[in-house]
Amino acid sequence: MSVLNDHDWEQIGRDFKSADPFPSICIDNFLKPEFANLLAASYPDYLNAKNIGREFSSVNEKLKVQVTDPAIFPDPVSKLCETLGSEEFLQTLSKVSGIQNLKWDPNFTGGGMHITRPAGILDVHVDFNFEKKLNLYRRLNILIYLNPVWEQDWGGEVELWDREVKGCKQAFLPLLNRCVLFATSDFSFHGVTAVKAPDGITRNSLAAYYYTEDAGDNAGEVWGGNHSTIFRARPSEKGKKYLSMPLERIKRKCQRWLGKIKSKLKN
Repeated sequence: MSVLNDHDWEQIGRDFKSADPFPSICIDNFLKPEFANLLAASYPDYLNAKNIGREFSSVNEKLKVQVTDPAIFPDPVSKLCETLGSEEFLQTLSKVSGIQNLKWDPNFTGGGMHITRPAGILDVHVDFNFEKKLNLYRRLNILIYLNPVWEQDWGGEVELWDREVKGCKQAFLPLLNRCVLFATSDFSFHGVTAVKAPDGITRNSLAAYYYTEDAGDNAGEVWGGNHSTIFRARPSEKGKKYLSMPLERIKRKCQRWLGKIKSKLKN
């Protein structure tokens, strides 16, 4: 039996392709309600998640645990992943996005179960564009939120920003059974606002990514080829401007500097 609710995928596809600031869609009631509740109840608390996963503690991403090993996923999570990776759903995503020959990542690189505690953050960024193990380019992100209770003032919104990271165009609270799907590209800047939930309440989600053999809009042309996650400071985060500078940008600056020196030496 399918765990997905019935949806008008043709309309979803039209809305996805025309979305601002880049192709994206928010789908509420994504899963059948009974299954969504079962899925949410299967998530561990933060301490237990920390014992089986990886905790982030960097400037740009902290107080978040990621569990990527499918062997230890709770049964409801495994069942959902079977659906998300099925050929039928891949075909549906291709119709929605217009991206053909999508492939599922069974290793959940960067994805899987995400559990963020109060004060946790994930700064604005574009995702890595190439997965070496698969030898494929990243093209779509799907995020499914699993929080039975979430108040407006608890933060934790996923934000979609413009190309210059000057304006947030869309923001969605991590409500139970809400799905956010968006194209992964050189300019798909997104992030999560600080979690301000009461102690003991975590922001829970499941993330999965889809790939193709062709690069599409994620060819690394903007960033000089294949790259890892690239963070950018929000306009209100001036103090993070240089702390958020990725190694790729530093490398490019050094290359330009060396190029200027070589040019001067030749002259």
